[in-house]
Amino acid sequence: MPNSYPSQEIQEEIKRVIKAYRLSFPCPHCQEEINDNHFSKEQRIFQFISEKVRELVEEQFNLRGQTYRQNWLEEIKTSRIYEDFPAFQELRLNLTNLQSQVTKLQSSEYIENLDRVKKLNEELAKSQKETTELRVLLLGQKKSGQKKGEEFEK
Repeated sequence: MPNSYPSQEIQEEIKRVIKAYRLSFPCPHCQEEINDNHFSKEQRIFQFISEKVRELVEEQFNLRGQTYRQNWLEEIKTSRIYEDFPAFQELRLNLTNLQSQVTKLQSSEYIENLDRVKKLNEELAKSQKETTELRVLLLGQKKSGQKKGEEFEK
């Protein structure tokens, strides 16, 4: 015949839990404090077991929810269902448009047609022209200076 009483270890565990798990709350009607002394040992044990079962069920429910969510995300990734969503298609279209705009903005034709670049090119051409004119003048002065030096040597 099986023993209907819990084993000694289980009884010890129950005693430790009962010591740690104290019940205390005010009565909603008379505001008198209700504590463990108002309940029998069996009622406290039942209350504790009920609380533990609730915690275990919540934990299992949360784990199942997380597992379900992970499986769902994995399925979406592998089947690529998200590509059929209108928002995703709109994002892909926007991305394509933005990439083409970036390519256009980085092209040499676009950069050369910018007003600032045109002004800088004009300034560069003007500076190069002035430099060329100054070189011509400098060479002319050197030649005339050489002629004067030759006349002086004679």
